[in-house]
Amino acid sequence: MYNREYFFHNYKNYFGRLNQSQVDGLEFLLSKFDNENFSAEQVAYMLATVKWETAHTFQPIEERGGYNYFKYLIGKLGIRNLIEANKFKGRGYIMITGRTNFEKFSLIMGIDFITNPELVREPENAYKIMIYGFVNGTFTGKKITDYIDGDKLDYLMQDE
Repeated sequence: MYNREYFFHNYKNYFGRLNQSQVDGLEFLLSKFDNENFSAEQVAYMLATVKWETAHTFQPIEERGGYNYFKYLIGKLGIRNLIEANKFKGRGYIMITGRTNFEKFSLIMGIDFITNPELVREPENAYKIMIYGFVNGTFTGKKITDYIDGDKLDYLMQDE
């Protein structure tokens, strides 16, 4: 569905060269979007979000920081101590962070992300989490169609 030659040519013109890992990540995402029913504008927004959330790698990543860095999470999102903060630090194409979110997506996806949080970084799982979040408004309380749908095009996602 998406013309790869056109896409990568224009990406390079606007944003610069990509390394092979970035190309592989984008190829995976584009192949998944080929089988979805999203508008080009919605895909553009999701890819831009993935670019930012993954530090421009287009690969599902985990939040970066030393062990003590994650103490900021204690008392938030169901995290009680530094061990849990490190276990449930952000992961994915769109970061899910905290025990609460790992539990929520474990139930939604039917995958035990609590016992094995690294499963969130598997591209297929990270993709399913991303799509579910955008379609259902799980990340922000707003669905992608609240801002990008038909003639409605608000990439900044500002409330009216």
